[in-house]
Amino acid sequence: MKSMILIASLFIGSVSFANGEKIVCREKSGEKQITVVVRTGKSLPVKTEESVEARFEADIEVYGKSSLMPQISEVGVVETEDVLYNFTSSNKKITLHIYLDEIDQSLIIVNGKEIGLICF
Repeated sequence: MKSMILIASLFIGSVSFANGEKIVCREKSGEKQITVVVRTGKSLPVKTEESVEARFEADIEVYGKSSLMPQISEVGVVETEDVLYNFTSSNKKITLHIYLDEIDQSLIIVNGKEIGLICF
């Protein structure tokens, strides 16, 4: 029963994220220093030779520990591949990997620094 609920939640999560909703991630460390919010926009064309299933315009915001305004706000592209979402900012300074089957293994890379995330 637990596995069926997990599979259903993963499917529902992937559908809503692909339909322009948002996903929120928190830093894995005990201090929870940052929050990351990704919002997808309109669908983009996918090249047929790629393993990418879908592409979307996206905005990403990175908030500090108690900040109401984002410290970083960038636009870019989300590409989906099976249970993996990859966000890359237009300036290539931010990369975010969200694994829907292992939510606690997600990570963001900002200017080369990796930060582990838990996404929901």
